Amino acid sequence: MMQQGSYSDAADAYAHTADRTFEQVVLGLVEHGAHEGLRAYVSARLEQLPPTAKTQRLMLATWLVEMYLGAMNRLEDQVASHGDSATLTAQQHALESALRTFFATYQPALDPKTTYAILARHGRDDMWLAYAEAIRDTRQILTRWVRQEQWATALTTLASQSDVELYYHFAPIL
Repeated sequence: MMQQGSYSDAADAYAHTADRTFEQVVLGLVEHGAHEGLRAYVSARLEQLPPTAKTQRLMLATWLVEMYLGAMNRLEDQVASHGDSATLTAQQHALESALRTFFATYQPALDPKTTYAILARHGRDDMWLAYAEAIRDTRQILTRWVRQEQWATALTTLASQSDVELYYHFAPIL
């Protein structure tokens, strides 16, 4: 499948066999520029790891965030060079939805400080906010709305939670 260019199928097959090491499969997919296949393979391997393999889960989950963001950037580049097409826009929405689902599913495996830094470095405010919502980080959400001077949204967010400390912290600003 790899030789025929069916990288996603090859990645799925490799994820369920011990025929090749993790490194061999990853390097093979990278050499072929098979971004989707690589993401599928790493995702499958992450799913197979037990919750007790915290360090491995952290590394794979963090890498997957980078891969999702890289795919989003590549799609934006295609839209910029080829013009806005319905197909590319649909792919962008599907990718954003997949990353939101990933955050909801694998948020325990991610380090918040690292994940916020990656999202900020890529300039993905929408995904930054989606991650903050997935981990229920109300302080970060409120900080973002205040920085953007979205006062009504900040007040609504503040009113929807019960942490008195957040009221004291944000009341003078709001």
